[in-house]
Amino acid sequence: MRLLTIALCFSAGYTAMAQEVGSLNHFFERIEAKAKNFRDGRHLLIVAFGDSITMGSTAKNTLEPQKVYHERLRQKLEKQFPAVVFNVINAGIGGETAGDGLKRVNRDVIAVQPDLVLVAFGANGLGSSEESQAAYKEALEGIVSNIKEKTQADIILLTTPFMASRDNQTVTPGQRDQLQRLITLQNSGAVERFSWIAGEVGREKNVAVADVYAAWAAQQQAGVDTTALLANGLNHPTGDAHEIGADTVFDVIMGQWKERRKE
Repeated sequence: MRLLTIALCFSAGYTAMAQEVGSLNHFFERIEAKAKNFRDGRHLLIVAFGDSITMGSTAKNTLEPQKVYHERLRQKLEKQFPAVVFNVINAGIGGETAGDGLKRVNRDVIAVQPDLVLVAFGANGLGSSEESQAAYKEALEGIVSNIKEKTQADIILLTTPFMASRDNQTVTPGQRDQLQRLITLQNSGAVERFSWIAGEVGREKNVAVADVYAAWAAQQQAGVDTTALLANGLNHPTGDAHEIGADTVFDVIMGQWKERRKE
């Protein structure tokens, strides 16, 4: 299936977030310095901080880290900036919520002092209650605040991709209860709301936001069966569908880079 390269859309009930919320000046300064002199310090370091999607989980009991969005992003960046080497640390852990991420942000992000952090939580901890939404926002705020206070790193928040929206036979028998819950959350707008929360945190904390949810909504609007893009039939994009997230983050970076080059 050919995936559309649409980054933003206006679908029923959902308006895409602005992507240029916070600057990526530190990241760009490091790119420029390395392009001028490859001996100028260590390679650029990106930390991909998130849950099982970031870890590279696809089908049940299957990891494909070579196909994950941040590996695809690394390849795009090295093609765009051939004089620069980008190192990416995969700091994704399956089953984690943003609250879990907050507990380990010092160990897995701050300790390595990266140049850019991709923060991608939300697939776990989803809920329609005000309590679950407030907990997600508070945890994201804590993650961002800690990174900003204790590193020079720029940050890109990724909104959550689509969950399953229909019954399907990809799901294993033991996960069918989880499937019904995710269908309800996706179709009721709870996943959409979590994506809006990530955008709110981006605006409030002045960090960039890559609206992955909007990119998936664009696929749906164009007639793509988004549930068929889930390797486990639940919430893990297929290897090919990780291109959606990679393109969305790359577009945020390149949009700001082009504006920088005009100055």
